[in-house]
Amino acid sequence: MFNKADEVSQRERREVMRNDRRVREASTYHSIALGSVDDERQGRYASAGNKATVIGSSPIQYPTQPANSPWHRDPVPDEPPLGYDINALGSE
Repeated sequence: MFNKADEVSQRERREVMRNDRRVREASTYHSIALGSVDDERQGRYASAGNKATVIGSSPIQYPTQPANSPWHRDPVPDEPPLGYDINALGSE
């Protein structure tokens, strides 16, 4: 009888085991992506100037708006209190 597992090389098995261990040890998919971002860039292209990044790995930095921009500050004032507890249960 032919067994598909016999076709898998030892190198491929080790790679699958290493990946499984990394997934078990990682806490999030994001940490897995950060850990393997440079795995595809090997050989002569490993030192190329384009460094791979993971989207969302650093906080977003928005540019400061100019003082005359309508989005420089929020023109809507704070809302006054309603005068009753909106979290109270029951009808009054």
